[in-house]
Amino acid sequence: MAVDVITAFLAVGGIIAVGFLASIIFERTRIPDIMILILLGVILGPVAASFGIVLVPAFALAVATPFLTAIALMFILFDGGLNLQLARVVKNLPIIVFHTVSTFLMTVLGVALIAIAILGYPPLVGVLLGAILGGTSSAVVIGIVRTLRISDETKTVLTLEAVVTDVLCVVTALAIIALLRGGPDAPAWMLASSFGLVFLVSLFLGGAVGIGWLVLLRRPEGKPVSYMLTVGVLFALYAAAEIAGGSGAMAAFVFGLVLGNRTAIEARLKSLARKRRGGTLLLDDRIKKFQAELSFAVRTFFFVFLGLVFTVSGSGPLFVSTRIPYLDALNNTLALFLAGILLMFLTILAIRVLTARIVAYTRGKPPSDRRVMWVMMGRGLAAAALASLPFTISAFTAPATPGDLYYHDLLAPLKAQFLDIAFFIILLTVGVTTIGVAWSERALTRADPSARTRKGDRTRVWPGPP
Repeated sequence: MAVDVITAFLAVGGIIAVGFLASIIFERTRIPDIMILILLGVILGPVAASFGIVLVPAFALAVATPFLTAIALMFILFDGGLNLQLARVVKNLPIIVFHTVSTFLMTVLGVALIAIAILGYPPLVGVLLGAILGGTSSAVVIGIVRTLRISDETKTVLTLEAVVTDVLCVVTALAIIALLRGGPDAPAWMLASSFGLVFLVSLFLGGAVGIGWLVLLRRPEGKPVSYMLTVGVLFALYAAAEIAGGSGAMAAFVFGLVLGNRTAIEARLKSLARKRRGGTLLLDDRIKKFQAELSFAVRTFFFVFLGLVFTVSGSGPLFVSTRIPYLDALNNTLALFLAGILLMFLTILAIRVLTARIVAYTRGKPPSDRRVMWVMMGRGLAAAALASLPFTISAFTAPATPGDLYYHDLLAPLKAQFLDIAFFIILLTVGVTTIGVAWSERALTRADPSARTRKGDRTRVWPGPP
């Protein structure tokens, strides 16, 4: 037992150290740390297992998956709410509605079409996969965009897209899961009312706890434990929302949204606007820094976990099939599965290029802004966590109703496929973002040599493609 504890402690320390080094590499070279962390997981999992070395047993991964998924989704949406300034959204509403919502919807439908036509997924399952892969990663996009030589409006649009699509992905995925849990014969109105109830419970609990916390946290504000208290409330809120029939992830988002827009909320609620003597605004710089560090730990371990569970294999049937002539000869093979993933990636890429061109044309943006808008397609933690979510809820792990049994039987053959698809799409899209940013910066430097990296700027300009 002592050896197991020591080994586990060494692994945790090593993963955190690699995560820190990967973040430093990201800051200096713009190579997203996601790729490094996933590849570390692949080395520790499938690669080590191929040499007969089992560092993480399968049963341990099975036990850890529900906890890691819930924690990751909770922090994704809490972060999203915390950093989503409603005033900025309203100010840029027309372009956000067009660029963000249209790109998301077209991506969901495009991926769903490929999943249905090429992989043979049921329609709702295809839409679920589209929702999982429908949004960009705030961890990738925000960290890169702030250093690029593009207009402030383009930076704002890409930043808000990354934050908003995290929320859209989770909410849409939860809605599709609710539809699937109803079974094939459930009335649409009943499913809609059920999801509406989940939404209202989450909205009420998240809003009420958030507003209450704005008042209560004024006393310990500025104290070293103030953020830990907030994290404790976040965990309790997640559990309470699930017990009350709501969604813990959605409640976490509303809670973060209230805290992140505290000034506007306090201005409208006169009773909260009266400042107590010695009181300060919620969430000082120390708390935000601690939030960033805690989020770093969560995403570090989850991306390593994604690499650990990577299981694609060319042996055995994959339960994928198509009715398209000639391609149907590849039914239930790895080749058809990989072809489907490649087509999904190309669909995501084509949609990014299309919407970027339209936005750049209508807003009068230069080619440099247009290039950056379409290369900022990297997927991240939301896609990884949501790929696990359908298989960690009680309807799948312990089905208790006919609808739950239908849900389990429908998705059981696709568990490994969802994670593998997320794995490949994350690597491919992050790869395009990395190469595309280097290419864009290279093109700008060629056009304006005086704009080459200035003294004190740690961002390097890579050689791009000819």
